[in-house]
Amino acid sequence: GRTLSYLIGFRYLSADESFGFQSWGNFTDNGVTNPVSGKYDILTHNDMFGPQIGADLMFHEDRYSYGVQTKLAPLVNFSDQSSRIVTDASGDPLATYGDIDDLRYAKRTPASLIGEVSILGNYRIGQNLIVHAGYHFVWITGMALAAEQIQFQPNAPDIINTNGHVFYQGISAGLEWMW
Repeated sequence: GRTLSYLIGFRYLSADESFGFQSWGNFTDNGVTNPVSGKYDILTHNDMFGPQIGADLMFHEDRYSYGVQTKLAPLVNFSDQSSRIVTDASGDPLATYGDIDDLRYAKRTPASLIGEVSILGNYRIGQNLIVHAGYHFVWITGMALAAEQIQFQPNAPDIINTNGHVFYQGISAGLEWMW
């Protein structure tokens, strides 16, 4: 036969990212070669919490079952980002800003949305052992992504971009033993 079930509850998701950009080279002026370098590191944190609803529809046969599951969660995202730009341009007489050591931090609390769809399957090997497998698709909006926080202007205002979207997909597998 088939079964239809629903879920309601709360969901918490934490997603952290880092992004690094390094550059180095040499500047030659009047036959004198001087090294120059720069480093830009960004860290973002997204801690999302809120209600979740979902449903699954499963079809059952003798030893196996298969079906689909969906979940939807509107969440509050407690996001922050920290960025640090460090340059060594002392050997470059044409450097616009010279040496820089600029640290930035910003936080924001936007709304995020998680949508999830899963294709599931189960197979009963014996009376006490079941094998589970699935393929999952997850879409998340309203995130602070590290690579989207780049600002190359020194002393720029501390801001955070929370318009990022991510899409994850992947498989799961497991064993269930009952006694």
